[in-house]
Amino acid sequence: MFASPTYPQLRETSLKTFKELSEELGNRIASINHNDGSARIHTEDGGIANVSFRSTEREEFLRGPNLSGLWLDEASLMKEEAFDILLASLREGGQMGWVSMTFTPKGRQHWTYHLFHDGRMPSVELSKSATMDNPYLSRDFISSIESRYRAEKAAQELRGEFLDLSDQLISYDAMMDCTSSNCAWVDGKPPSSTGLLYIGWDVARSKDRSVIWTWERVGDVAWCRECFVMHDVSYESQEAEILKRVRRPNVSRVIIDAGFAGHYVERLQRELGSSRVEGVHLNSYMQGHLAESLADAFGRKIVRIPDDHEIRDDFSQVGQTEIKQGKISLPADSVQRTEIGHADRFWAAALGYRGIVGHSPQPAITNFRPRVFKRFG
Repeated sequence: MFASPTYPQLRETSLKTFKELSEELGNRIASINHNDGSARIHTEDGGIANVSFRSTEREEFLRGPNLSGLWLDEASLMKEEAFDILLASLREGGQMGWVSMTFTPKGRQHWTYHLFHDGRMPSVELSKSATMDNPYLSRDFISSIESRYRAEKAAQELRGEFLDLSDQLISYDAMMDCTSSNCAWVDGKPPSSTGLLYIGWDVARSKDRSVIWTWERVGDVAWCRECFVMHDVSYESQEAEILKRVRRPNVSRVIIDAGFAGHYVERLQRELGSSRVEGVHLNSYMQGHLAESLADAFGRKIVRIPDDHEIRDDFSQVGQTEIKQGKISLPADSVQRTEIGHADRFWAAALGYRGIVGHSPQPAITNFRPRVFKRFG
């Protein structure tokens, strides 16, 4: 199987190269079916081999085949789940097949970095190839490309290095310093007793993700207990999910992206009180304020997040803030959009953390018994 992130990429790269190489090797293609994305090729021993061409856009559709080999082109633009599903398909004839991946690195928080560096998967080898070593590219092309990149970006894009770029608001090291493997509740189910809870909800419908993030305050540290992600989910179902969470005991404050959910804010304010529910409009100034506040918490190591590649990848989509008209602001091009969303987990976390900042909970008084004094004349 040849797999690419999208069908246009598949047609313009993998399939095109497949045809060109077949002609160079003596027209090895026996037949090709563009309707179902398959081909039959002549093998060196006179047999026939089948080749499938697939997009990984809908990873659930990748289940089922028995494969001898797999090539993932632009693998860093794919979800880790797509890789896991296809890896389980390398079983033709009862033997483990091979997999080859070609991609440009996306930093040390990305799943491709962990695949080649954490040592958990056997028989893995990483080869780096620099753009300037490609004998088929002209020097003029390479020079023009190099002139467009800063030194660190060139190291990633042109030399294949796994780097966290300096224009990333929260670095990979800062995220790892605040990562805990036992941070989140199992299956999102809270225990019978918790500390004060703070909820952030970044609302979306289909283009981006709708994310509900729950922090628990334990002393001076905020622990992520749940990062609940919804994609292409009806607003009615989203409302049921947020109501389920805000009605939990010990929910202190709920901060909601009011751009798409003003009516939800009003409803929850009527139910929980306006002091506990706040609607926020995510303009560039508010985004800058929220981003800096959460970045400061990571810098001071007073937050904890789960050991989750997608959360780190999501947080890395947010770039540096700037000062605009005397206020902290986040430029529109500072937030990237990738296959996992538009930093939606980050904004839900930042909204929830806004509920913690400046909030001084009153200490609970338990088992209080008044002392009785006798007065002696």
